[in-house]
Amino acid sequence: MVDSPSSPDVSFRQQRLLESTRLIPWEFDLREQRFTYIGPQIEPLLGYPVEAWYEPGFWPRHIHPDDQSWVPDFCLQAAHDGQDHEFEYRMLDSQGRCIWLRDLVNVVSDASGPVILQGYLLDITEEKRAQDVMEALARASSVLDTEDFLHNCVRDLARAYDARYAFIGLLKPGQAEVMTLAVWAGDRLANNFEYDLEGTPCKDVLDLKKELIPRDASRLYPSDTLLADMGVESYFGAPLIASSGKMLGLVSVMDTRPMELTRWTAPMLGVFATRISVELERKFATERLQELNQRLEERVRQRTDDLEAFTYSVSHDLRAPLRSIKGFALALHEDLAGQLNDQAQDYLGRIHQGAVRMNELIDDLLELSRLTRTTMHTESLLLDTLAQEVAEELLNRHQGPAPELHIATRATVLADPGLLRIALTNLLENALKYSRDRELPRIELNTDEHADERVFCVSDNGIGFDMARADKLFQPFQRLDNARGYPGSGVGLATVARVIHRHGGRIWADATPGEGARFYFTLGEPDDAWIP
Repeated sequence: MVDSPSSPDVSFRQQRLLESTRLIPWEFDLREQRFTYIGPQIEPLLGYPVEAWYEPGFWPRHIHPDDQSWVPDFCLQAAHDGQDHEFEYRMLDSQGRCIWLRDLVNVVSDASGPVILQGYLLDITEEKRAQDVMEALARASSVLDTEDFLHNCVRDLARAYDARYAFIGLLKPGQAEVMTLAVWAGDRLANNFEYDLEGTPCKDVLDLKKELIPRDASRLYPSDTLLADMGVESYFGAPLIASSGKMLGLVSVMDTRPMELTRWTAPMLGVFATRISVELERKFATERLQELNQRLEERVRQRTDDLEAFTYSVSHDLRAPLRSIKGFALALHEDLAGQLNDQAQDYLGRIHQGAVRMNELIDDLLELSRLTRTTMHTESLLLDTLAQEVAEELLNRHQGPAPELHIATRATVLADPGLLRIALTNLLENALKYSRDRELPRIELNTDEHADERVFCVSDNGIGFDMARADKLFQPFQRLDNARGYPGSGVGLATVARVIHRHGGRIWADATPGEGARFYFTLGEPDDAWIP
């Protein structure tokens, strides 16, 4: 015979079924201000006997002190208004531990108004703890310093698991020892230490990839004297694994009491372990980058020292014999001029001119070296003003037809004025030099925009050059064939290129033999926009 829905046996079975779930049913009499029923699941959750809940005033007395000021009033006001409601709050269990509850409340009324509250309690402590852990991890991740991050992690882990100890350990070379990076003990950070892995739960973490021991940890690992000395009863650990799969170390929490295993225990520890692993990888990568930078800086310093030595050698060791050659050639010319034939006089002149030429090459070489080593001091300046000053200086000593000079730029640039003056001097001087044989030399400096890049151009109507040889233009001491009849050392354009590159810019050229040349350059990001 099947029981009807109204059968007492059916009602009993339904009650037993309800009491076997995580939902804890309850009933509260508003007139008597006490519970008249609560499910038996409440006793193992909070540790108080069910009968204690039926005493008036029991419930508000055991609400967490931080929630006592609002929870009873909120609930009674909602009941008075006849509104079903749901809220979350904390209670203290019989051991003084905080338990989070979600309360779902229905208001039952009669003709006189609300008389009974009925509802369900749900333990949400694990969810709240997981939420707190994730928030703690987010806060820990906001710090920039790795050491501070690791300190925050062990502190927050100990609090999240209500554990006395937490530490992060790094495997030492050889994989037999661990060196801690951060340790939490009691209520504060503790000193780091090193220990052997053999016979410890940490070794099992690294071998088995996880270890959750809710109780009897010291008994399970009798050879681990550190556990015994610390009085450890429970141990949770997770490995720190790099993205490459390499084992980095481990993170663990320990307590002198048994720790509860919940569905959040392993996932929360795993999330922390993953984030710590990422941070350690970032730290190691940063350290490697710093080491490479230091080595690079050392190489640069060495090359700078070598360059200084070379510059000193060029400046002193090469100039001394040149002075001797010039001096003796001049002495021969002055003392024996009447005794030398025309051919001998010509030889002496060539010796003197060669020494002068060599001295000019040394000057150009030193200038090129100085450009590489000099410290830049950038400022905002008008390019046309600087170019006009340079042009006037060049025209004052120019021999030949007066050129038609047109400076068509009013751009503001961020540059080192001394270095940029050198670049403009070389470009404009070349334009004057290679257009001197024109009946009307024409030189221009203008500006244009190309693909969001500001490009400057110095152009002339001089002899031009063959673009097939253009790759040699900006190399030191390289001169094109059609430039042989013009003075110069072949260092000017190399100097310009170094100045432009030091400003983060580019330089290139375009030309047609017999029709002139155009030299284009950029200066990286301009300081401000065009001036109208």
